[in-house]
Amino acid sequence: MTEERRRPHLWFVNHYAVHPDVHGRSGRHYRLAQHLESLGWRVTVIAASTDHPSGRQLSPRGATLGGDEHGPLFRLLEAPAYEKGGFSRVINMVTFSARLLALRNLDSPDLVIGSTVHPLAAWAASTVARRKAVPFVFETRDLWPETLIDMGAITRHHPLAHILRWIEKRTIERSQLVISPLPGVGDYLKAWGHDVPFVWISNGVEPGEASTPPADEAAGPTFTYFGSIGRANAVDTLVEAFELYLARGGSPHARLRLVGDGADFDEIKRRATTSQWGSQIRLQGAVPQSQLTQISADSDALIANMLDLPLYKYGISLNKLFEYLSAARPIIFASNASNNPVADASAGFVVPANDVSAIAEAMQQLQDTPAAERAAMGSRGREYVKSEYDYSVLARRLSRALVPLLEPKSATHTAPTTPPD
Repeated sequence: MTEERRRPHLWFVNHYAVHPDVHGRSGRHYRLAQHLESLGWRVTVIAASTDHPSGRQLSPRGATLGGDEHGPLFRLLEAPAYEKGGFSRVINMVTFSARLLALRNLDSPDLVIGSTVHPLAAWAASTVARRKAVPFVFETRDLWPETLIDMGAITRHHPLAHILRWIEKRTIERSQLVISPLPGVGDYLKAWGHDVPFVWISNGVEPGEASTPPADEAAGPTFTYFGSIGRANAVDTLVEAFELYLARGGSPHARLRLVGDGADFDEIKRRATTSQWGSQIRLQGAVPQSQLTQISADSDALIANMLDLPLYKYGISLNKLFEYLSAARPIIFASNASNNPVADASAGFVVPANDVSAIAEAMQQLQDTPAAERAAMGSRGREYVKSEYDYSVLARRLSRALVPLLEPKSATHTAPTTPPD
């Protein structure tokens, strides 16, 4: 038996997982899969042929990517294109889940991880695990229906809330382990009466080169946001805070740069266009991940805001925060969540969530902070994210949690190595 066949085979099911050769960017599951393979796992990531959130069709007939020395194997299942917020997205979800249930011509797994965002895909993955008689791990990255309820999309007694709750309940009951990038999900499980082990596996980053500080210290500060531009990201509050900062006497040369795409992009653009400080507010669409280093290098501070939602008592795990920290830039972060990597790293200014006045004051504080201290904030953030949120560290943590689920002394595989952090 070859060493390849002796490695335990892990299926990582995530409808929205991305592969750099197709999407132009990598993400949580690609990075975790890379490092898990170096620890002795054989990983297949199963995702849809469409891009999220754009809904664009990237691989009309599906595709198989990677494998062997070319990185983790990706299997893209054909699913129809969809429009943002439209019923076609529901069709996309159902199609992906149905194709997962009907999937053939793929080596059987020794363990299946089923991931949300939407719970139907995770439920389908749990069904596959039952059919294959292998352990199932539920990765909940958003809590359903709590996310929709707190965002005001549905009420707690809406029929969809009951359906989502039932799907989540059944998926948890089928799992031998629950993992999540949200550190408080263990408390959530207990609150709903679930007695299943939980392990926190945060989102993370592959730290590249740190950004060098902007050369022109005489110019006004540039505050940069990059990421999704939607209601949950409350970017409109950042625009309002920047206007207030300028109205209070902030540098006339200051700039606010917003990089990304999302449902609120056009609305934010209209607001910036009509603002008396519109010439100092720049919006641009989503850019390749490779450009974020240069964008960070052109910024004096990176900035983010969150709504004040009950949901966040279970924690947050914003990809952009780890990218911000890795960039070695001071950060302005408005959040009331139960965990806060920026505060933990002493990497910037932390203010209450969605508070226009407090964010404006933090912008002024950033402007008044000497360059050496700003650089020290950035350095602290980068060292912290490298030690705690590097995907190599997170993969080791995940591997240690998964190994006990494998049958001991199996004749079909050897246990992966799980060195300590």
